[in-house]
Amino acid sequence: MPYSIQRYTPELRGQVLELQRLLWTSRDDLNDRYFRWKYEQNPYLAGPLAFLAIADGRVVGMRGVHGAPWIVGAAGLPLRVACTGDNIIHPDHRGRGLFPRMGELMRAELQKIDRDYLLSTSTNRAMRPLYLHEGWRTMPFIRPLARERAPGLVAELTQRARTRWRRVFPRKVDPFAVLDRRRPADSALSVSDEPRPAEMAALAAGLARQDAIRAAKDATFFSWRFTNPLSRYRFAYHQSGDLLDGYVVLQTHVEGHDTGVNVVDWEAATPQALEALLRHVGPRCDGEPLSVWPDGAASPLDAVWRAAGFRPIADPPVQWVLPALMIRPIRADAAWSVDGVDLIDLQRWSLRMVASDFY
Repeated sequence: MPYSIQRYTPELRGQVLELQRLLWTSRDDLNDRYFRWKYEQNPYLAGPLAFLAIADGRVVGMRGVHGAPWIVGAAGLPLRVACTGDNIIHPDHRGRGLFPRMGELMRAELQKIDRDYLLSTSTNRAMRPLYLHEGWRTMPFIRPLARERAPGLVAELTQRARTRWRRVFPRKVDPFAVLDRRRPADSALSVSDEPRPAEMAALAAGLARQDAIRAAKDATFFSWRFTNPLSRYRFAYHQSGDLLDGYVVLQTHVEGHDTGVNVVDWEAATPQALEALLRHVGPRCDGEPLSVWPDGAASPLDAVWRAAGFRPIADPPVQWVLPALMIRPIRADAAWSVDGVDLIDLQRWSLRMVASDFY
């Protein structure tokens, strides 16, 4: 069967949304909102920018490209990257070499704009070999820290019942119901379903690892990032007087992915602020698994996560998605370091789940 590879055009939108039912959700209306948010409302890369495989006039494959604000080193130099994701090929057309063919057009088009690297923050076990075959460089899988459930037979049986309930009635379970209902006893704490972009950005800027590759978490980033329609968020804040000195952002998927509750972003000026936040949100997520990405380097706050019950997952269950950070130069003369920072050293990346388009 002959295939053609081309850039996305608006008249193919309906077919793209239909194909992405295999990856995103079963609802075209929700998928359409996600496409608009990620590819049309993205403040970091004009779009939409996606590369499609066509067979008999139908879209059977896609590789998407979106923008993200990464900076490097103490000077905060921009890391000129384009992020790739939403890779999907219809099951009837796999094994036909469509993934690398879409990649060839993608790289050719990206050479025309001001980008040096392609970055993937959501590559999992299945996609990793395809990227490696294209010449991408990979770092070790990111193994989340997970909060251990309370031991005991009653806790285990309760969790099993909740799991069965989610499978039968996936929209009836709200992991944020208890968190929303119970007001914090500590007057310094508050919980909201709305971000506070300017205050969060000011706190994040003051605590950023200066030796790291990190997201430029400014007010523009926060205002856009937490409008992802495939996710629900809760924002727990800790105040010191009139100043925000800590926050934790919780996320769960609207539908289609049973990943529990994730701490997708957090900052804390003091261990006490983080301790108070975790003490409040931890027990109030309806018994759901709670996970967070490790920061990539030793931090004085590591002990706070351990004390709150978070442990590395030594042998993750099969259903866990283990993302691998992967990078590839777009131009042949692009270096593998920027401002003296090695791009292939995972310890030099300050990572939060908010950096991945999966959350």
